[in-house]
Amino acid sequence: MTGTVPSIPLIVSSILSKKLAEGLEALVLDVKFGPAAFMPTLEKARELAVALVSLGNDCGVNTRALLTKMDTPLGRAAGNWLEIKEAVRALSRQQRALSKG
Repeated sequence: MTGTVPSIPLIVSSILSKKLAEGLEALVLDVKFGPAAFMPTLEKARELAVALVSLGNDCGVNTRALLTKMDTPLGRAAGNWLEIKEAVRALSRQQRALSKG
C-alpha cells in the first residue's frame, strides 16, 4: 500500500508539478485504468485525464492524454529497462526519419 489519497486535484498537482518543472513544450500522458490501475474505471481515468490536460494546457504546455487499459501492453517489451530501450529505439527511428525529411 502506498497510502495514496484518491483525490484527482492532488494527483494532478503531484504529476504535473514534476512534469511542468522540466520546461516542456509538449506532454503526452498515458492514463491507465482497470483493476490493477490506480483508476479502476474508464470514467475515473477520463476524469483524471481531463483534469491533467486542462491544467497542462492552462500552464502553457501542449498537453494530451491517452486512456489505456492497465492489462494491455503498449509495446513488445516488458519490464522497465526493456521498455525504456524499446522507447529509445522507436524515438531514434522517428528522429532519423524526420531528419531525412
